[in-house]
Amino acid sequence: MGNINWENINEKLIENVPELKKKYEEEVKWWGSDKPGAHNIYGAVLCPYFEELLLSEAIGQNEEILIRIFKFMEELANNEDVKIQEVVYATVLEYLMDNKPLILKAKEYMGDTTLKFLRELYNFWG
Repeated sequence: MGNINWENINEKLIENVPELKKKYEEEVKWWGSDKPGAHNIYGAVLCPYFEELLLSEAIGQNEEILIRIFKFMEELANNEDVKIQEVVYATVLEYLMDNKPLILKAKEYMGDTTLKFLRELYNFWG
């Protein structure tokens, strides 16, 4: 999983969550000659996917994927590059915050740093 940097953060998502490859390719194609940024990819590709998994009636069947996603999110949250941390903080967690049932289920899979970021967001937004 290692060696994540700002230049490869989108590709690392697909490496860690290969189930997103088709949706990722569709999103990149939609952007045409522009290259979508990490916030675009994580917001448009990852967030709806794990929302679907977390709210699924068959959440137990998706547990391995959820564990893998949130382990990857924890790795991003602990990255030394603040821009990478902000993808978790400002894109992924803010997406989750708007849906209480979603955030309650997601918290079960979050690592320590991701949970710390979530608490900071709640404190910031009141």
